[in-house]
This record gives sequence, structure tokens and C-alpha cells, in this order.
Amino acid sequence: LSNVQEHLGTIQTDLNALSGSDIYETLLSLEGIDKQSVSAFMSSPVKIETKSFYKIANYGSAMTPFYTNLAIWVGGIVLIAIFKLEVDKDSSMLRYSSASLYFGRWLLYITVGMVQGFIVCIGDVFLKGIECAHPAALIFTGVICSFVYVNIIYALSLTFKHIGKALCVILVILQIPGSSGTYPIEMTPAFFQKLHPLLPFTYGVNAMREAIAGFYGSNFRNDLLILLLCYVPISLLIGLGLRPALSGLNHLFDKKLAETEFMMCEPHEAELSRSAQLSMLLQASLSIEDLRLVTA
Repeated sequence: LSNVQEHLGTIQTDLNALSGSDIYETLLSLEGIDKQSVSAFMSSPVKIETKSFYKIANYGSAMTPFYTNLAIWVGGIVLIAIFKLEVDKDSSMLRYSSASLYFGRWLLYITVGMVQGFIVCIGDVFLKGIECAHPAALIFTGVICSFVYVNIIYALSLTFKHIGKALCVILVILQIPGSSGTYPIEMTPAFFQKLHPLLPFTYGVNAMREAIAGFYGSNFRNDLLILLLCYVPISLLIGLGLRPALSGLNHLFDKKLAETEFMMCEPHEAELSRSAQLSMLLQASLSIEDLRLVTA
């Protein structure tokens, strides 16, 4: 009882101090307060006003750029599997240079590839009915992307043969997480963030996003220019510059691979001369330690 009396005395002192304060007198004088307004303010003291820019209504439309680019790239790989890479040689083809034969087959791949890109984007707009701010720009972007992608696939496959085809598949695997087509690139590992600006998918996806959601500044034009001015020259350099240097090696590789009867190999565009064959055999022989000792 003594302890309770002591606590009650302390509480009484606090109440006397509170009742004599100015704040207490001010609270007692308040009248006409709207309880609903006070409760609304206490539950949500900050009012948020949201403004949406380049809004896309559904998830399918937002994912269209990524899956369209993926379909165009896979379509280019299928073209390589359907059509022969090398031109059939006969007596009428002897007067054509290696570059002429390259561009002759190149025209076939590019034409069919651009038709593929056109059909894919037409299907996006009219069959699927995606939300698209600029349908014509989307179709144009699909044709340009197909032109660039088929250039890359054709150059790698023709220059490096089966290894080049494998590189095309590896590239598409790297571009799925590295192009920022599904998730923001900031949410991916550091490896893909560094790889992001080097991948053609990055600019193809961004250009299609501009066409679907709306243009922002000159981003649409810049993305297309990067695709055309960076990746197409690199592809031509590989196909026209690097390919002749690997011609003899590719010929011997295809010849040995065909002898296994496990894979169908296309005939090479030109047979190696006897002097070239002898030079390559000597180089291979001198790379073996035992043969060098015997020669010495």
C-alpha cells in the first residue's frame, strides 16, 4: 500500500503539471474539429500524385521487343541450316571472285531474312494486336534488325563453318540476359552489365521499345545507326577479310570431317593448289617434336 501510494502521488504531480500547461489549455479550447479529416491525415499524411510516361497497358506488349528480336535471330540461324552456304562451282563460276560469290549468296540470305523480319513484325501488330504507338516504325525496325542479324550469322557461319554456327548459338544465349530485354540491366550480374553495350540485341530491343511505347529524343535513330554502322561493317570484315585467310584450313577441316560420314559438309569453293597443300603439311610436320629431331 505504501508503494502504491507513492506511485499515485507521482502520477498526481504529473497530472497537475500537465493541466497547468499552455498546450493543455489550447487543446481544451479547440472546437469544431472534423474527425474524419484528422483520421484521414493521420492514416496518410502524404498525398502521392502519379504521372505515367510511355505507359504500356499489358505485359505482352512490353515483352514484344525482346521476343521479336529473339525470333528474328533464330530465324537467321534456321536460314543457315536450310540453305547451303557455299555456291556450287561449275565452269561458269570460274570467272567470279571470292567476293562476288560471297555477295551472291549474301543477297539470298539477306532477302529472305528481311522478309522474315517483316512477317514477324506484321504478326505482332495485326495478329497479336499489341499496343504500339508507331506500327510502321516497328515493322521498319524489324526489317533492319533482320538485315543486321543475318549479316552477322552468315559471316560467322561461312568464315568459321561449324564453329561459327556454334558461336551464333552462344551469342543468342548471352544476349537473352545481356540485352536488358526481360529485366533492367542493373539487376543482372556485373558480367552482363559490361557485355550489354557490345550486344546487337541491346540496340534492336531499345529501338523496338521506342516504336511501341513512343519516341524519346533521338534514341530510335541512334539505335538503328549503331546497328547499321557498327555491326554490318564488322560482319563484312569477317566475311570478306578474315575468310580468305582461313580458306585453306576450312577446306582441310571440312574434307576430314566429311570422311567421318557423321556430318554433311559442303564442298569448298576452291581446291587448294599442290604448293599450298605441301606448305601446310610441312608446317604441321615441323610442329611435331619427333619429326623435328629426325629432320635435324
